[in-house]
Amino acid sequence: LGIIRKSKSTQVVTKFLNKYKYKGNPADFEGARIFSRNRDVDEYNVSKLKSLDGKMVTYKTKFVGEEFYINNLKKNLVIKDEIALKKGSLVMTRVNNKSEGYINGTMGYVIAITNNKLKIRTLDGKTILVSPHVFEYLDGSGKLVAAAKNFPITLAWAITIQKSQGSSLDSALIDLNRLWLPGQAYTALSRLKSPNGLHILSWDKKSIIAD
Repeated sequence: LGIIRKSKSTQVVTKFLNKYKYKGNPADFEGARIFSRNRDVDEYNVSKLKSLDGKMVTYKTKFVGEEFYINNLKKNLVIKDEIALKKGSLVMTRVNNKSEGYINGTMGYVIAITNNKLKIRTLDGKTILVSPHVFEYLDGSGKLVAAAKNFPITLAWAITIQKSQGSSLDSALIDLNRLWLPGQAYTALSRLKSPNGLHILSWDKKSIIAD
């Protein structure tokens, strides 16, 4: 990670990434997929959600504050304006709530849906309850100027490199092709708690970019 953060691809990096290249069928992978582009993420998540049986439930994010501040909040908000779920959806929590047993990056399947709670079975077999969360936006003086409220989750069959920032994942299938910004490869790879959970879908030397 240190080499990738500071320089372009080297023999050490090449050996490492090839070692963890995923050899199975991508369709059978259980866990998050990390892509660089929103379009790839949205298409994959929508297709997986549609493939589930059962009724789809939609929760709209509620915003308060002046339009200018709400727009600024949305630029950095880790959840969407609208969250669509079905029982069986693979999701990721996007905040730390240790009292309820989850952190930013905890993944699991939705096993029950109500208006005020989501019951989720995490990938390591625990059952957690997730309530709506208020995301706050403060101005330069620390004054609360905008807020957004919804369940602090995203569909997690796939996420972008940008949206993965701050999360800690046990396992992920990462596509390191067609990256265009310095640090993207480092950000994606450093989401993993351990290389044991790292699976590289594909990678290109041109994608290892340092500033």
